[in-house]
Amino acid sequence: LAIFGPKHGIPACAANRLQRWALIMSNYMYSVEWVKSKDNVADWLSRAPLSDSLQSDYSQDSSDDLQIHYVFDMNDQLPLDYARVLAETRKDPLLMQVISYLKFGWPSKVGSELEPYYRRKDELFVTKDIILWGYRVVVPASMHTQVLQELHSSHMGIVKIKAIARSYVWWPMLNDNIESQVKSCEACNLTKDNPPKKSLIPWEWPTNPWQRLHIDFLGPFQNRYYLVVIDSHSKWLETFPTTSMSAGVVISCLRQIFARFGLPEEIVSDNYSSFNSEEFKQFLQHNGIGLKHGAPFSPKSNGAAENAVRSVKRSLKCALAESASPNLNVTLNRFLLDYRNTPHCTTGVSPAQALMGRHLRTRLDLLRPPKTSAKVEQSQMSQIKNYKGTEVSDDIFKVGSSVWAHSFCKGPKWVAATVVEYLGPRRRRVFVPSLNLDWVRHLDQLRASESSVVPCGSEGYVDSTQSSQEGDTQMANDSHEASGATTESPGDLNRSPSAPPTPIVQSTTPTGVLDVRPTRIKKPLRRLIEEM
Repeated sequence: LAIFGPKHGIPACAANRLQRWALIMSNYMYSVEWVKSKDNVADWLSRAPLSDSLQSDYSQDSSDDLQIHYVFDMNDQLPLDYARVLAETRKDPLLMQVISYLKFGWPSKVGSELEPYYRRKDELFVTKDIILWGYRVVVPASMHTQVLQELHSSHMGIVKIKAIARSYVWWPMLNDNIESQVKSCEACNLTKDNPPKKSLIPWEWPTNPWQRLHIDFLGPFQNRYYLVVIDSHSKWLETFPTTSMSAGVVISCLRQIFARFGLPEEIVSDNYSSFNSEEFKQFLQHNGIGLKHGAPFSPKSNGAAENAVRSVKRSLKCALAESASPNLNVTLNRFLLDYRNTPHCTTGVSPAQALMGRHLRTRLDLLRPPKTSAKVEQSQMSQIKNYKGTEVSDDIFKVGSSVWAHSFCKGPKWVAATVVEYLGPRRRRVFVPSLNLDWVRHLDQLRASESSVVPCGSEGYVDSTQSSQEGDTQMANDSHEASGATTESPGDLNRSPSAPPTPIVQSTTPTGVLDVRPTRIKKPLRRLIEEM
């Protein structure tokens, strides 16, 4: 017996199956008989009709309702054509009234709903019972949603969708409807480009040296890390090679420079875990030092430290390029000596002159430049002019407004959020309902959302009245915190000061709309023979 006929062999796969079936059937007594296909018994179970006594899961009314919804859904998916526009126009009482006025004349006064048509009465005309404005079809109100979906099907943006719409259709408030459609599209918001960069707000110039420090980590570089500390006033740079980035290592390095130059009023850092640890915060609190953090994933908020890290890293890379096994400690010390004796491009004087009032002894005798404050302010104004950012007001993204926040996690690039706290002119705390988390974001990482509905009374939200009162004092709370009436010695850095720290309110420098054209700094000619 051959399963596939007497003239064909049994394939290997079928042979294995036959063996398995034969083992199963060996427990039974049976006889095998070949029957033609036309004489085979039909599979009754698959062909038996349902009994009339069986009732459907759905009643007759629900079945009719499903059919009606199906018809409506199919109608929404049908392409737009003249017949549908004509049928919907005849059902629209407003357009029928406009057609009547176009045929028999307009009255001297019309209602507010007819005002857009009245202003274009000399340009509107009726062709085949539909209204045209030039070559644009006046669409009935019942078809606005479908026309907007058709225009926005390719997600081309507001400007291009308006350009397409101006070639085919028109109705009152068409531009506003297109903008609302695009802004409320979730797919467009998830894939939209980053918002334009905001204008620069320079850090307020410290009046005294060692008043505000910026710190950051470099590395790993050659299996080591480097803690970089720079003074905002004098640009004095300190770098400490370390083997770890823990809070204890940071505190140990800061104790050394505090013993040499004293306690600063404020320290600015990023949001690294060591700078956010309770041990580090308690150390600064005991010594009357304020702490400020920039927005997460926004390194330009701590630009002074980032530029210092870049300079140190470039020096180490150059030393590594010159020699296969350089002494990085010697290279770093030479770089720091030259850096501290070189006039800084922002201040115009060397960091050593700005911090200690003298030049360090080297083979070069540097000249004394002019005052630093005017030079720094001029450099900051030049940065504002040359920086291609958009000017924004302080009331952008108020507390309670709905925004799209940049997500740096896996998943969508932008997530819906609500502003819950004002942290500064460029920082906001937002609440993400989908993740039940609070994020701190820079204005460059936020976009306005079309929806303005804000839940009230939810946990994590800040009352708008309270936030408006606290917004005026936000810069004061974020400003420097001085150590108090007395200054502690380096050995007493871990002990709390005798007097409570008195916060020093800093005033922000307002930035207006300035000329964006670059300017060249002119320096007078200096003759060596006149200075000898």
